[in-house]
Amino acid sequence: MDENMEIKYEISPKFNLIYEFGMPTGKKIRSDLVILIIFIILSVLSVFYRPNIKEQISMINNGSILNIARFVCIIASIIVLIKFIIDIIFQYLQYKHIEYKFYENIMIYEDDFLNQHRKTIEYKNIKEIEIRRTIWDRLFNYGVIIIHTNAENFSRNGIIIYGLNNPKYHYDIIYNIIHSNNSTNNII
Repeated sequence: MDENMEIKYEISPKFNLIYEFGMPTGKKIRSDLVILIIFIILSVLSVFYRPNIKEQISMINNGSILNIARFVCIIASIIVLIKFIIDIIFQYLQYKHIEYKFYENIMIYEDDFLNQHRKTIEYKNIKEIEIRRTIWDRLFNYGVIIIHTNAENFSRNGIIIYGLNNPKYHYDIIYNIIHSNNSTNNII
């Protein structure tokens, strides 16, 4: 690729924690949150649970299983909280390292966070551009743009741009760049 090529448009996804809970990309964060809530509830219940006298005598004789359960729930809550925070940081950093660049004849997707990934698509190979917005997306003015290509591998036949704030705005610009180039090429 010629380094002197002019970038016509460049976008990156934007991280929004609340929005991420409703997205496929937020699966780890959602799972961590559910597990964290379960352990916090168990920890609170174990702290406030007061057995009657007969149960207390039995627990004293048995080595106080309730105290061990409280300790395990609190430690598990702390571990899951740390994992939850780490997953949020990783997702944020992942978004910061993703770029979509649109040039005269091609688009380039780059992700250089942990593993490096780069994909180049020529505009002549783009079949269609699609915008998807669920109710969750519309509440937060976010959305997804899908760029379908002619590739024969159905699982990898294009690019999905997640986490776009004001996706209609980006869609219109991308559509115009790609179609103005394709219509120029078709005339020649």
